[in-house]
This record gives sequence, C-alpha cells and structure tokens, in this order.
Amino acid sequence: MYSEISGEGFYTLIVEDNKDFGMALGTALCQDFPEMEIDSAIDAEIASRKIDAREPDMILMDIRLPGLNGIALTKHLKSHGNQSMIVVFSSHDLDEYRQAAINNGADYFISKSDPLFTMEVLARVREACVSAPNH
Repeated sequence: MYSEISGEGFYTLIVEDNKDFGMALGTALCQDFPEMEIDSAIDAEIASRKIDAREPDMILMDIRLPGLNGIALTKHLKSHGNQSMIVVFSSHDLDEYRQAAINNGADYFISKSDPLFTMEVLARVREACVSAPNH
C-alpha cells in the first residue's frame, strides 16, 4: 500500500478498518519515516496472514475491527510469541479499553480523540525504531 515490502527495513503494519484513517496514519508515518516499510490490513484475518508471513517490528491496531477485535488479536499474537511492539488505539478513550489493551499484551493504548494522537503514535514509532533489533 505505501511501500514495497522487501523484508529488510523497519516494518510497520497498520490494522484499521477505516480506510481513510488508515491512509492518513500511513501518510504521517511516510512523512516522518520515509525508509519505513508500511503495510495495512482492514481486519484481523488479513492482519494475521500478513503477520504470519513476516512479523512486523510494530503493529498499530484499532480495537474495533470486523470479526476478531484488536484486543483479542493482540492477546492471540502475544500468547504465540509475537515480539512486535503493539500500539492499540480507539475512538473511545475508556479506561476499560485502555486496561484491556495493556492486560492483553499491548505496549501502549492511544485514544484517537486525543488531539496529540499523531504525535503520540510517531513518538511510539521512534521508540520502536530505536529498540528494534538490526535497525
């Protein structure tokens, strides 16, 4: 979607069913991280296939997805040894969402309604880039 996946650079997967929001997030990442490989998935099933093919360094994931939700997918990934940094986000800044995300293995929860949402995501991506092996 954003760049050709070569299997070598820092790789981020955006899991978001709102195509416009996902594109805006991908565009922001491309602007700040032009060398980053970015791919997207609109649901947990597609995301799982892409993650099985190549584990991302970072996963940016909405909670509300068609089928399996983002929290359940996070729990599944972490229980199966996935090492990706996972940032879960939602339009609803609810304590129960935040707690469920963290309790099920997410590294961070960020509310889409936060006026600093994009800045927060970019900060987490910078953190992941620094901590990722071989990058």
